[in-house]
Amino acid sequence: MRLERITLINIKKHFGRLALLTLALTVVVATVVTLYTLSRLMHEDFQKKLDEYGSNMVIVPKIDDLPLSYDGVPLGSVALTDRHLTERDIKDLKTIKNKENLAVIAPKIIGTAQLKRREAIVVGVDFPKELKIKRWWKLRVGRKPKGGTDQILAGAGAAARHKLRVGQTLEIKGDKFTVAGILEEVGSPEDQPIYIDLKRAQKVFGRPGQLNLIEVSVWCYNCPINLIVGQASEKLPHAKVSAVRQVAETRDKVVTQFSIFAIVLSVVMASVGGLIIFTNMLAAVRERRHEIGIFRAVGFRRL
Repeated sequence: MRLERITLINIKKHFGRLALLTLALTVVVATVVTLYTLSRLMHEDFQKKLDEYGSNMVIVPKIDDLPLSYDGVPLGSVALTDRHLTERDIKDLKTIKNKENLAVIAPKIIGTAQLKRREAIVVGVDFPKELKIKRWWKLRVGRKPKGGTDQILAGAGAAARHKLRVGQTLEIKGDKFTVAGILEEVGSPEDQPIYIDLKRAQKVFGRPGQLNLIEVSVWCYNCPINLIVGQASEKLPHAKVSAVRQVAETRDKVVTQFSIFAIVLSVVMASVGGLIIFTNMLAAVRERRHEIGIFRAVGFRRL
């Protein structure tokens, strides 16, 4: 009798156990590999989706101001320069090294106007881009405005303050506008403005081509946000480029927790697989002890 024959006989005798062990190991290995692959893909996809949800970089003009005080009493500050952003800055921003990481660029111009004898905050936006970057905006009534029109999208606070309704015609600095929709309340300063088309706002305020603010949604799944901020600052030396720390930190925290969960689950599955192998090997050794003793007793010396 040879060792190979003993092995074959043992396999036939314990075929069910061998099949179960093979199946268990296959499931464990397949689960770990699948979990790793899904974790990596979901990691990238989740970061993309999270980066698209709101802005994580803000660009404003640099303002040189002089703090004033009298006899130790602060009196505010006086701006020494009157700087502003322009639409040319958007073109320059799109030339940075990691320009493919710029998901959405949403420019804005901000001003005030008399509306029904009350002061109103008017924000000019590019509606398609603004609605893409502000995905939490929900319409209470009406419809979303289209870009390049005289339609208005009113925040919940502005609608209540000025008693606005859908279809109503308003006059802002001599130009006629129609209320297309009213947003649901979000509990932030975004409830207070009245949003109009960017080009119309620049015309109304007499500031063609000028901007007050640029919000940028950046994909940061393959590069740090600080790298994008640095590149943007080099292209726009007259502007202050800042990362929205809360968004960046939240993204990093959630993604890190998800990665830890995937690693822990993989370790658990690998441990289960190792325990299965150990248990079966221990059972096989115990069986072999009796068989080896019998074979040696009858003169089989190769064991």
